Amino acid sequence: MYSVILKMKTQMLEERVKDYWDYYSTMKTANRKGHAEGLAEGMAKGRAEGRAEGHMDVARKLKTMGFSDEDIAHATGLTLDEVKQLQ
Repeated sequence: MYSVILKMKTQMLEERVKDYWDYYSTMKTANRKGHAEGLAEGMAKGRAEGRAEGHMDVARKLKTMGFSDEDIAHATGLTLDEVKQLQ
């Protein structure tokens, strides 16, 4: 009788340990996936901001060289309002 109870308790404990590791593995995988997605999103945002800042720098230089606002907007892809606001 005692060995049957011991065997049942051992089996229950093994199932709980297995459940824990399954949960841990699932959470770790989800965490890695979330981290990778966040990193990719952040890098894309940073590249976009860098491109926009680069366009603004070029527009400022063209403005100091005497180019018209329309030509600057056409060359950089900025709107005419954005070019007019540059200093």
